[in-house]
Amino acid sequence: MIIRYDYQIFSMQDYGGISRYFSQLIRRISMLPDVTAGLNIFFSHNHYLKGLKDCPHKRWLENRSFPGVDLLIRILKKMNKVYNLAEVKRGDFTIYHPTYYNTEFLPFIGKKPFVLTVYDMVHELYPHMFKNKDIAEQKKALINKASKVIAISKNTRKDIVRFYPVAADKIDVVHLSHSLEPDVPCETKMILPEKYILFVGNRNTYKNFTFFIQSIAQLLVDDNGLSVVCAGGEPFSAQELNFFRGLDLLNRVNYVPIQNDNELVHVYTHALFFVFPSLYEGFGIPVLESFACGCPVLASNTSSLPEVGGDAARYVDPRNSVSLIEGCGDLLENAALRHSLVRKGHERLKHFSWQKTVDKTLDVYKSVL
Repeated sequence: MIIRYDYQIFSMQDYGGISRYFSQLIRRISMLPDVTAGLNIFFSHNHYLKGLKDCPHKRWLENRSFPGVDLLIRILKKMNKVYNLAEVKRGDFTIYHPTYYNTEFLPFIGKKPFVLTVYDMVHELYPHMFKNKDIAEQKKALINKASKVIAISKNTRKDIVRFYPVAADKIDVVHLSHSLEPDVPCETKMILPEKYILFVGNRNTYKNFTFFIQSIAQLLVDDNGLSVVCAGGEPFSAQELNFFRGLDLLNRVNYVPIQNDNELVHVYTHALFFVFPSLYEGFGIPVLESFACGCPVLASNTSSLPEVGGDAARYVDPRNSVSLIEGCGDLLENAALRHSLVRKGHERLKHFSWQKTVDKTLDVYKSVL
């Protein structure tokens, strides 16, 4: 069996949950004796591909500072599309698995089966939050034509069926996992507040970051030693800085760039707790990362997060300021609760592994042959 994956997510992300998921699939499937996993890519900056020795078609520009580098990168990324379509036309594969929702391959795939992973239905549920309306339409086309659809949580499957009930019979649920190694020391000297609540990743739209900060502003004002650390994602925008300034929190909400997994482990390990106030998540890898690092979790009671977190998180209503304040207050004041959640998190983590993800994905591949 020969599985071909496309370039899409590895062109879109330097870091990120989806590209981490596919890099784990490709790496682990490549180790199996009777299966070949190939990646149709010419160029990528993605961090996770750098350790993928069995992926020959990849290039990196380590130095991005020379004149014209942005133009060169755009050109190289366009070559990914050309290379991918050439491989699809060649047809030297058993199953095709696109990594995102672009439909460009459909006219060329013929009768070859393809499997689609759907990560969430956020574009359908919150269309007003996104400028790009094409993603939902492309996803719909691929869901209709795919041989099988993988949903990364039961909640995502439920949401797919809500919008596309005809797809119900071909959707399989395959949970994800995490890749952090808490025992590996961080060699980077990171400057962090002594006492902080951790927020990880992108902060835009449905991630609900602005509402969260606005809700707990008084908690931060009342406790001079407490801060919020935002790890990863983009640096604060001018709009965000003005927002913090208006709440008198400019020095209490800190941005910390993350360059590798060891740094990510470090910020989880030293946090009072991790907060995930998102309105919607298709799965929620940071919940498992927190569990692995012994970091208590405060999460939204929406979408897939209770499915992933089980009884190992303190849940709140992300649209309710009082609920957010009470949840944060409980974890700030109750050390016994924090210790209990850490213990339960380690137990909950046993339900998830990349090997389980690979095994169930292979079952899906076999089912379409």
